[in-house]
Amino acid sequence: MLFLVPNLIREKQHHELYEPRRNQPRRTHVGALRHRPGQTHQGTGRHMVAPEILKARISRVIATTRFPFVGQDDWDESRTTIANDPLDPAWSFETPDGLLVPSVVVLNADGSVRECGEVELETEYTMEHVEKWSTMSRLTGPGEKYKKFFLYVPEGAEDEALRLLEENHIEYAGLRTWAG
Repeated sequence: MLFLVPNLIREKQHHELYEPRRNQPRRTHVGALRHRPGQTHQGTGRHMVAPEILKARISRVIATTRFPFVGQDDWDESRTTIANDPLDPAWSFETPDGLLVPSVVVLNADGSVRECGEVELETEYTMEHVEKWSTMSRLTGPGEKYKKFFLYVPEGAEDEALRLLEENHIEYAGLRTWAG
């Protein structure tokens, strides 16, 4: 059974790997989920939790603890934070290719997108991922320096995700990891 406990989710900076570069978004870690991608019940070969359920759970924890951060005093209470369930999404971007559902979206009072977060379960990425991230970034509201697009990847996949974000000139506010 997967237990998500919001007070166990934490952000930490990996100093040697993630020293913030000048004028670059910060990469951080969101941890303490008791599941790793591909983890199975011993001997059965089956996943402990269906990927859609895992993604929904991670999205809810992130929405609860990151948008706003726990204890954040300057959050505008007119904003609405939505954690989308992949099986029954509450909000999506309308694109020429169809609906695009982010894991987490923060809407301003007027319904415009302020922030967007996407949770990935995979550790290897294709051009489909890159196109999805690029579209989400493009459709997300601007921050002070960067688009308010946040990408959450499994711990260990951050270097590949960063390479793809940078090589494809995708504007983002944060690259964060989650771990079991």
